[in-house]
This record gives sequence, C-alpha cells and structure tokens, in this order.
Amino acid sequence: MSPETEVTLDNLSIILEQDTQVKLAGIDADGILRGKLVSKRKFLSIAQDGFGFCSVIFGWDMHDHTYFKELGISNKENGYRDMLAIPDLTSFRRIPWEDNVPFFLINFFDPDTKEPVSACPRGLLRTAAEKMEKLGYRAMAGAEYEFYQFRAPPNPNALERNSSSTATFLRENPVDALPPLTEGMFGYSLTRTVHNQEYFYRVFNTCHEFKCDIESWHTESGPGVFEAALEFGEIKEIADRAGLFKYVVKCLGSKYGITPVFMAKPRQGLPGNSGHMHVSLVSDTGINLFSRDEPDPSPPYSDVAYLSDMGRHFLAGVLDGLPDIMPLFAPTINSYKRLVENFWAPVTVSWGLEHRAASIRVITPPTSSPKGTRLEVRVPGADANPHYVLAAILALGWRGVEKKLALPVPPLPRGAEVGSSTDQGARLAKSLKEAVAVFTRKESVAREVFGDAFVDHFGGTREHEIRLWEEAVTDWEVKRYIETEKLDAMMGVSGLVCFFEEYAADQKIQRKLLVQLYQPLTGSTADCKLDIGFVNNSNASEDSSCHWSQILGLGELKNDISYDVPSKAWLDLGSQIERLIFDEVVKRAPCVTGRATTCWKAHLDGDESRMPLVIKDSWQYPEREEEGVLLREVTEKGVSNVARYYHHETVCVRENDNDICNTVQRGLDVTKSGNYRTSSSRSVLSRKGSHAGRKDGGSGGVASQKHYSTSIDSSLRPSKRHSISSTKAGTHNSMPNWIHRRVVVRDYGKPIYKASSKVSLRAALEGCIEGYKDLYKQTGLLQGDISPNNLMINEEADNLSWKSFLIDLDLAIRVQWEGFSGNQGKTGTLVFITIDVLLADEKHTFMHALDSFFWELFWICIHYKGPGKGKVIEEFEKWNFMDMEALAKAKKEEISDERDFLISGEKYFTEYYQPLLPWVNKLQREVFPGGSR
Repeated sequence: MSPETEVTLDNLSIILEQDTQVKLAGIDADGILRGKLVSKRKFLSIAQDGFGFCSVIFGWDMHDHTYFKELGISNKENGYRDMLAIPDLTSFRRIPWEDNVPFFLINFFDPDTKEPVSACPRGLLRTAAEKMEKLGYRAMAGAEYEFYQFRAPPNPNALERNSSSTATFLRENPVDALPPLTEGMFGYSLTRTVHNQEYFYRVFNTCHEFKCDIESWHTESGPGVFEAALEFGEIKEIADRAGLFKYVVKCLGSKYGITPVFMAKPRQGLPGNSGHMHVSLVSDTGINLFSRDEPDPSPPYSDVAYLSDMGRHFLAGVLDGLPDIMPLFAPTINSYKRLVENFWAPVTVSWGLEHRAASIRVITPPTSSPKGTRLEVRVPGADANPHYVLAAILALGWRGVEKKLALPVPPLPRGAEVGSSTDQGARLAKSLKEAVAVFTRKESVAREVFGDAFVDHFGGTREHEIRLWEEAVTDWEVKRYIETEKLDAMMGVSGLVCFFEEYAADQKIQRKLLVQLYQPLTGSTADCKLDIGFVNNSNASEDSSCHWSQILGLGELKNDISYDVPSKAWLDLGSQIERLIFDEVVKRAPCVTGRATTCWKAHLDGDESRMPLVIKDSWQYPEREEEGVLLREVTEKGVSNVARYYHHETVCVRENDNDICNTVQRGLDVTKSGNYRTSSSRSVLSRKGSHAGRKDGGSGGVASQKHYSTSIDSSLRPSKRHSISSTKAGTHNSMPNWIHRRVVVRDYGKPIYKASSKVSLRAALEGCIEGYKDLYKQTGLLQGDISPNNLMINEEADNLSWKSFLIDLDLAIRVQWEGFSGNQGKTGTLVFITIDVLLADEKHTFMHALDSFFWELFWICIHYKGPGKGKVIEEFEKWNFMDMEALAKAKKEEISDERDFLISGEKYFTEYYQPLLPWVNKLQREVFPGGSR
C-alpha cells in the first residue's frame, strides 16, 4: 500500500498488517508529547471511539509537579479523571529511528460533553481554523526554529549515554560548562556542518521520512546554533509538524550524544532561540487572499501597498491583541530574557515591510511573489507551543478581519530600532508575571477569542511557573550576596599590590591588578566575568569598566574560562613571520605556584586544512634541557607517537628572558624575610592529590593538593610532580629560579582516560608504549612522567595528528646524564613512579616506564566510570599522601599475589572497566612476573 494512501477505519487493519504495536501521543500545555505504546489489537479496538487517558498531563508541569493552584481540567477533586482520547488517523506516520513503528497523534475530549478539552492544543487550533473554513477560507503557515545544541561526551552504548546525560552533567557542573556543538558564531556556514555531517544530514532526511519536512537547514549565528525552516502547508498540519520536528531532533540528538535546546535564551550575552511563524489565508481554490494583483495607489502606508484589505485587517487584529496573548508566545520565565533590545528580538507592538526587528514582518511584492505574500510573526520563541501560537495568530487575525480593524500604529521606519523614538508601538511585557496579568484580566482579548476556560487554565499554569521562580534561589544570587573568604582574599591581593606600588614608587606600573567580582566583560563573545585579573590600563579602579581587549590575564570563580590574548599573536619562526589563531584553552593549571602550565589549541592563520597546533606555556628550571630543543630533536629523528615539534621560544619581557629572580622579583631578596625557610629545612618530597570529578580530569581527575604555610620557603608549595631541581653547589639555600618557556607542537588529542571505548583505550595505550620505545631507541630519552594527562588519543577523523602519542618532555631524562641522583632524580607523578625507584636511589630505566604504564592503566580502571567520568576511591586516594617507602609497600601488596590482585580488581574496577580485568592481569604478570617487582 502506498505511503500516501489515506488511512481510514476500513483500511486501518490492512495498513498495520505487519505491525504488532502502535505508538500514540498527545500534546500538553507546554507543547511536550505525552503518550504510550499499545498493542495493535488494543489500538484497533479504540481507533474509532477512543480510550481513557489520564488528565494529569494537564494537571502538572513539564517536570510532572502538580500545579499549586487546582485547575478545572485535572485536580484532586475530580481525581485526575480520564479524558477521552481519540486517535487522529490523518496524522499517521512511522518512526524511522524506532524500526518504523506506527505513530498517531491523539485529540483530547471531555468524556461528558464530547467537546474538545479547553487546553488541548490541537483542539484549540482546530476550533480557530474551523471558523474560517466554514466560509471557504483556509489558513496556511510555515515555521522557523532556531535552537542551540550542546555536545555530551561520546559513549559506546545507550546505558552509558544515559549515565552521562545532560541532566546528570548539570547536577555536577555549572550550566555554562556545557560544551556547544561548535564554537563561535558563524551563521550560514557551509564548513561547520562538516564536523557533524552524519547528524546534520540524518536530521534532514529523517524529518522527510517522518512527514515533517525541512525546507531549509543551516547554521545560525551562535555557538552550536542551527535553524530549520519547515515546509509551508495547511496550518493545523504545520503545527503538528513543528512539534514533531522538535521530537525528531531531540531523539536523534540523544543517539549522537547531542542535546538540542529549544529554551528561549540558553546563554547570557548571545542571541536567543526564536520560533517565527509565517501565516497567510487562501481561498478554497488556493488563491492567496493577502495579496493584490496591483499595488494600491493610495495605501494608508506604503509598506502595505501590496497587501489586500483582508491582509491589512488580519495584521491589525494580531497587532491589536498582541499584548494580551503574550504568555502563548513567550510562555516561560526564560522567554523574556530573549525579548530584549539589541538582539534582533521584537519588544514592542510593531510591524514593517521586510523589517526583521519588528514584531511582524510584512512580506509582499516586490521581494516576494504575490503567491508568497504573508505575515511573519517574530515574537514567539522556540520554547512556545506551536499549536497555541498558531491558534493565537489565527484567532486574533480573524478577529481583525471580522471587526475590520485599522492598523493601530504606523510601520517601523527602515533602519529604526524597536523601542527607539521612532517606534510608536507599546512596549510588550518584560516578564511572565506582567504578561500573565494582562492575559488573565477580565477585559483581555484572550478571553474574547479563546473563552474563560482556556484562559483560566493556561493562566493558572503560568502562575505556577511564576511562583516557582519567585521562590527559587539562583546561582547568581548566591554569588552576588554571600560574603565569602574569596572576596576577602581577592581584596587582600589588591591591597598587596597597592603596598608594592607605594614601596617601589619609582617603578612605572604598566599592568593593573583589578578586582571586580562577578562583573560582565564587554566585548567578549563568551559569557565571561572579571573577578580578578591584570588589565592593560594603569589608571583602572574598582569602578572602571574594562573592555575584553584590555584584559591581559583573567581570573574567574570557575576554572573553565577562556584566556584571551592580543589578536596579533606573532611567532618568529626562522625569518618567517606567522600568525597563530587561538581556538580554545586546552589546559590551565588551577594554581599560581609550580609550573603554572597553560595550553591552547590553535591553528595557523590562512591554513585551509586547519592543522591543529597546541601552544604550551610553562615555567621551567633553567638548568634543564629546553623541552623545545628536545621536541625538535625527536621530530628531526622521526620518532613515532610522540608530539611533533613546530616552534619553541623563551618568553621575553622588556627584551629580557622572563624568569622569577630577575624579571618577576626584580631584585627582591625574599631570603631576608624573618620567616624564610630553605628547602633543606623541610621535606623535599612532594605530593599530588587525586580528585575525581574535576573538569580537567587528571589521574581520575588528578589535581594539585593545596598547601598552606605561615612561612616563606624556597620550594614554595608541593609540586604537582616529583622533579629534579638545581644541582649547582650552594643552591640548596637559595630561591629556585624558574624561566618562562613556550613550545608549539603539531599534534592534538585528549587524555586517554577520555577514550570513547575500552577498545580505543587499549589501542591508545599500546600506541603510547610504542612511542616510548621509539623515543628511547632513537634519542636515548626517557619521557620521565607517565601520567594520565601525558598519554593522548586522537579519535577525530579529520585530525592528522598521531592516533595516540606522548606529550610533555619537560622532565625527560637522558640515560647517559649523570647530573642527578638520589631523591632529586625521582621524576614523575607520585602514584605512577615504579616500585624500584620509590625504594632505592635508582635512576630511571626503560623498564621502569613499563611499570608506570601498568599503574596508569590500573588507575584508570579504578577511577573512571566511563570516558572522562572520574570518581574518588578512598582506598587509593591515600597513595597520594604516603611517603615513598609506604607507597612502594602498598604497590607491592597489590601485585604480589595474582589471586589477591584479581579479587582487588573485582572489588575496585568500575563496572565499565570490569571487562578489562583479565587483560590488565595479563599485563601485570608480564610486568611483575611471579609477583616480583
């Protein structure tokens, strides 16, 4: 039977002959599909007369919380009784991503009166449309939706995808940590969709299969924003297609680890998500009733010269009733954060010919054909219920036709902004509370066109939203009004700067330290706020408003902020000048002391291939071989699976090498402080804490353990890693010096604990081991720090980097180098250092690295519930804080007996990594034969 065959009660059983079940769905007040799967036998028995469907879907909100106010349709008094639900056979389609299961929409009726339930979205629109259909007119419509899309970590199966859902992520992370599908603005980009090509085309094709065809589909201005224009059609069908389009995108998004978001304003400082609706009326023969064959020689305004009298009255009706039906166009608290000035969003009762800032854009010849004459209502957001929106437009417009209303305001002049002095329209509601008050008042136009039952019900649902909002304590309020130690600490730092300014009055201050908690930064595309930072304005004060371009170093309450640099960041490579474009921050050390490493992903300006580069800035011991020199040697000798060299330099300030002693301290001798202690007066051993759940990962989330002291000591705080220090005579009682180095490599990836599958993790580990072997074989170098963030995997199809590789040669050791011995030669991250090195003053050897690779894999299997999802295991957390001998003993106990190792693995390996236990045990036998070290 043809897919276009009309479905009737007579042929229904034939159409469903090969099926065993049917999916049914109704639409609630928020535009959300609510339904169930029924057997084919059950469906055939209720197809004509319907079935009982609990009315609670009109008695609770989008999170299934019953409304504070008892509403007429569904309440405790009527026991949340069943409505009569009747399938609409004309809505038949099949769900392509669910094995083509049959799907029907349902209409809700009062079981006593058999009239449509007042709040039923499909019933409300059908009632409005039937008014004019009785007169031989039909309403046509089209829908446009903009929506943000956020990316979730890839997962190999549905169960793990659920465990890392957006809801779970938001419970554990700030909202602005949600990663967008793509970065930057770039509306109408042809290249951005290539990065998600399969998803992009599957949405388009699936919408066709599901009979909610897309007419045009492209990126819109905003990070991860797409826009879809649905095919023009009969108004009731378009409302269904609009709701089903959202359903398609959300379902396919979940399969691709993508979260589509239709809320009106997901990101502060960026454009919102609109849900524009295009409407026209046609005769029963298809003639556009809004158009004129010839322009009116004396129109009331030139903007409507090509608009018919019926079209003008319709336009006037929508404008006249617009303030009274705003909750239908902007139904949530968040909706009104989209409807603000300066974001191309309409905020007044306004209209204009081809005016994209007005509430209603008139589209007529000469920019369109007479057949295409229509009105684009631009007020609705993507969060609005499309059936309610189109019902409101139709009801208000037809009211204007019936009453022959005149246009209430002149058109918005070309180039004029809404809300400006030339805009004569009334300001629309600025909040849901204000809108609901107008919507529910006795003389509201909404009551005239929809009746009291609907207005009272929907108004009650919005009052519920308002009450929830008014009782909520937001993150912004907590940050704004709670006095914290952080505030005191920041002000203390600011005061310290003032002290130094007074102490060294002869020194010109070129960079000002500014403290302004939670103040937004102008000129920043991202939602950034300056808490504390260095600004390129020597006269800046607490009340100064700094532009993003003036920020040299930004400090925020969060660790995931972006770091801005001057737009012209030049690197001198030989005699060739090249400019690198910074794409994003890859890693930033969450502390000021230590090496303070910061890494950026970048690409070469003008490079069409956009070969990924990684820029690494860090502070290193000047006595060590430069990491850049080592990387260049590695690349020249063709070492595989190690990050390849692109450039290196020592950062200079005022033409001098940027180091601690000469450039930062500039002659300040801290050894003369009364509470100064040398490094020899305290333990030289350092610790590294392991904290799962940090955004930047680490060793199951490895992060530095904070250290507090009431004295000034030469070793500052405990380092993140054990590393060799100066060996010059007499240096143990002096401050160590650090120098600011920069390297650029041309391999980019992610830590292997973020591998998308266990197979990928295993392959990446093997690749890194091959890299370690080749590094040793061709250069005599040992990488020196096998730890979670130094083993990388590349799973991007269009990324030409190594598929797995080692990074970080700043602690690399030459096997013939005799300059270091004893504890000072114990390099690397504590929990991954080999047992032999922990117990004795042994230098690192190649075999010690295999030991570290084993502990790396062991650590991942214990601390990760899935790709990048770390957790803390107290039993092993202690390893970070043991002395070396105790840690060596703990490690020996883990591997001394194979049966005990397997028991420990079954107990501590996460459910996700349990399948790797036999493989890890095999590796354990190879690295520690017979349980020996």
